Amino acid sequence: MMKRGIFLLGVLACLLTDCAASTAPTTTKADLRAARATSTSLAAAQTKADRTSMSLHKVDAALASQQSDRAAAASKAKAVAESKAAVAAAAKASAAAKASAASAQAAAAQAKAASTRRAQAAAATKRRSTAGKVTTGTQGKIIGNVNSKIYHVPGQAGYHMNAANAVYFNSEAAAQAAGYRKAKR
Repeated sequence: MMKRGIFLLGVLACLLTDCAASTAPTTTKADLRAARATSTSLAAAQTKADRTSMSLHKVDAALASQQSDRAAAASKAKAVAESKAAVAAAAKASAAAKASAASAQAAAAQAKAASTRRAQAAAATKRRSTAGKVTTGTQGKIIGNVNSKIYHVPGQAGYHMNAANAVYFNSEAAAQAAGYRKAKR
């Protein structure tokens, strides 16, 4: 279509110049009107082509903008995912630190309990009498037997034991914590 329009423009130009005189002896008014009409339609077609070209440029720009928006959205989604991963890693590290602290506290509690047991055993050994016999009913104290792991409270029937086997406690709870049981009589 475009080549035909250019050809017609060439013909029109030829008609309006000396070229027309050499090829045709006379130019009629009808030929001039037809040439003007063709020229007008060609100009209209050129304007329409220019508008279409501008529309295509706008569409291209819109597509480029959409692609840019998609790329930005993908980048933002990636950043959000990386941020979530960093938060998860921080939470995992925090949980590990808490677990380590809890483990250290448990170890400290075990060490303290062992130390308390050793101190109680040392105190029990120290409290043992090295000479004579002990009668539990008359002492007014809670007395345990190291060999039998039985303790007696004041008011129970008297029990005679070697003073070397006697262990004295401040309360029944302390005796039970040391692994002793209460005497039945």
